[in-house]
Order: sequence, then C-alpha cells, then structure tokens
Amino acid sequence: MLLSLALLLLAGPARAQDEDLPLAIPANPDAPPPAVQAPEPEVVGPQAPTRGAPMTPEKLEALRRYQAERLSIRGETEVYGGGARAVWVGGWWGPRWGPHTTVAVVPEPVFATRTWGIYQGPQRIDVPDAMRMSGDTQAEALEGTIRSKKNAARAWYTVAGVGGAVAVASLFGQLSADNRYEYANWQIAGLGGATAGVVGLLGAAGPAGEARALERYPARSLTPAEARNLVDRHNDRLRQELGLSPQEVWSIEREEPPGPPGY
Repeated sequence: MLLSLALLLLAGPARAQDEDLPLAIPANPDAPPPAVQAPEPEVVGPQAPTRGAPMTPEKLEALRRYQAERLSIRGETEVYGGGARAVWVGGWWGPRWGPHTTVAVVPEPVFATRTWGIYQGPQRIDVPDAMRMSGDTQAEALEGTIRSKKNAARAWYTVAGVGGAVAVASLFGQLSADNRYEYANWQIAGLGGATAGVVGLLGAAGPAGEARALERYPARSLTPAEARNLVDRHNDRLRQELGLSPQEVWSIEREEPPGPPGY
C-alpha cells in the first residue's frame, strides 16, 4: 500500500510536466516552406484610389471635359533660321559674252530659343484669353495695350502703302514724261515714295512685334508664379463646376508634360 502511494506521487509531477510541453511533430524535409503573405502597402495622399465607387457615364464625361478644358503650362523650343539667301557679289563686262554677274549663296544659321506657353488641352491659347478664362482683372488692360500697338502698326503700314503706291506711279510717270523737267519731278516723287515705304515698314515692325509678343508669350506680362496661380485658379473653378474631387483630377494633372525650368 505504501509502495503504491509512493509510485503515484512520483508519476504525478512527471505527467503534469509532459502535458505542459507542446506536441512535437517531425517536419517533412521534402515539403516546401509555408508561403508568407506580405501586408498590402497602404496608399495615402492624392494617389489613393477611390474604393467602392464605380465609374458612371456622368463621371467619365466630367473627367473627359476636365481634361479637355483645363489649363496647363508647357515648355517650348522655337527654332529659327536654317534657310539660305543669294547675295550679289559683283559684275563685270566680258569681251565675248557681255555682262557677267557673280551671286553667292549664303546659308543662314539655325538657333533655338527656350520659352513657355499656356495650353488648354492640346491647343496653345493667347495670354489675354487665358487671363479672361481665369477671371483675371488685368485681361482688359493687356488687351487695351495690344490694341493700341496694333493701331500704331496699322498707321505705319498705311504710310508704307501710300509710299509704295507713289513709287509705282512714278515709274509710269517717268515713262510718259514729255520733257526732262517732268521726268525729274517723277523721279523725285518716286524716291520720296520709296523712302516713305521703307520708313513705314520699319516703323510698323516695332509695335506689331510687341503686340504679337504680348499676345503670344506669357513671360512678357506675367511672372512664372502669376502664371501658375492663373492656371490653378481656372482649374479649381472647373473642378468644382464639374463636381470632381482633388483625387479624381490629380490622376490627370500628374501626367501633363513637364513645364519650363523653375516650375
């Protein structure tokens, strides 16, 4: 009886210790290791997709309209030159073949200019139109400046036209002159007309070029920061009009071509 009780006391702690240990199962060396699934990275910010919201035809139409009507700033490279011109070098009178003339062909160099412009979708637009679309109050003042310069250029072109007409009329007058005195007067009139034509063309080149530059190149009237604010103001108003969220339009704006340095 005492021997059985002693054996029972000795076997109890050993069984309890065995029950606390986990059951070890030998692993199969030929089995592949279990695959560990990596946690899906969390996407935050404007690139986060909208989950649970299917694309409706109305939403698709709004996104297409935003892409077509939004403004953007893009860098440009304008290339000039590359042609050739003939230059008269000299002439002489040969004993056998009569007069001889030497003409040289001079190639013009090619050079490029870096600039930038404002686009609506794929189309480049003038600066006054972009300012008016964004609600900028300086659009009327800029249009007035451009209009005054175009009027000045038009006046100079009128002078050049009248001078050219007088020069052409003098040629017919010289051919039909009855005496040397009349012929000399027509020559003087032709010289004056040609001079007026050249002066008119030179005078019109300045205001006409300035008007075209103010109309085409934003850098003549806007700083880069002002141009960016103008574009953002128009795009924000268009986004709110179409009922789009910033996340929805960011997928379109991040794909626009790179602008000039400094943007």
